[in-house]
Amino acid sequence: MKHLIATVCFAATVGFGAAMLGAQDANIISAAKREGRVVWYSVAGESQQLAREFEKKYPFVKVEVVRSTVYPLLTRILNEARAGNYLFDVVRQSTFTIGVLIEKGLMQPYESPERKGYSAGWKDKQGYWTSTDDNYFVVGYNTKLVSEREAPKGWEDLLLPKWRGQIGLDPDNHLLFGGLEQSWGRDKTVAYFRNLAQQQIQFRKGNTLIAQLIVAGEYPLGFVYGHRVELLKSQGAPMDWVSTMNPIITTGGPLGLAAKATHPNAGKLLIDFVLSKEGQSQLRGFYRIPSRADLDPLSAKLDPRRLKLLPMSPDLAAREEDWKKQFRAIFGIQG
Repeated sequence: MKHLIATVCFAATVGFGAAMLGAQDANIISAAKREGRVVWYSVAGESQQLAREFEKKYPFVKVEVVRSTVYPLLTRILNEARAGNYLFDVVRQSTFTIGVLIEKGLMQPYESPERKGYSAGWKDKQGYWTSTDDNYFVVGYNTKLVSEREAPKGWEDLLLPKWRGQIGLDPDNHLLFGGLEQSWGRDKTVAYFRNLAQQQIQFRKGNTLIAQLIVAGEYPLGFVYGHRVELLKSQGAPMDWVSTMNPIITTGGPLGLAAKATHPNAGKLLIDFVLSKEGQSQLRGFYRIPSRADLDPLSAKLDPRRLKLLPMSPDLAAREEDWKKQFRAIFGIQG
């Protein structure tokens, strides 16, 4: 009898919780209908496509996407705030710039019901942000020039004499320094990068460009995005990437609600959609790596359970300038 009562009580509790969640959703949808519009500031190239899919599902809300790159968008938001203009409802920024917006009081917590599908490291405890998709900084290589057996397996392998003058790297990838510092500590990281600097690194601006140059055979390997390699592979390019690096530095795509949103309910509805399995599946279809943990990966090789991922947190935003200074000083990069 005790077990029966407990079972009935549990079922009632679950049913009550589901009913409350349904009521919450209905209230948000009803309020979003009245607002009729949401303004989305974003650095993600796929935002416009996601907005169109959202509008198909919720035709009573029109999405205005303001697309820019990371720092110009940050500057725009800060300048607007200084002028007392709070024009965006939702923002998708980069890992560290979302930290700046939170610090400035320009974001508010929203505990989307979809956040339950995300692991620690891909969301904060307070509800200010949840990551939409990931960038895995991996070592990609040209399979016509380097076999899988010959490819580096770990960070130390990049210091082998055979890779001197053969490694491509974006001069703005100081997050590699920051990530390894989080894993190894400052002294070991500085020593490692000083050794890496002796390898005559080939600097080129842009991770996508580096991937293209590797495919073209300009050099055999370099640091690129894992999802970019998978896309190129799907198109028949002679390229693959190293999945055994420990750690693999990872940045996310934090999404959050503006502190002074004009259309807060439409904003919440948009956030729910982007974080949902439906929205995340859309992102995966664009050959991005969805952050949602309970979704199948883009490819078996990109399965996060098989990789030693180190997600960088927006809480580390204050450290970025120091990492950039250290990285550029070690490699002698000007500017």
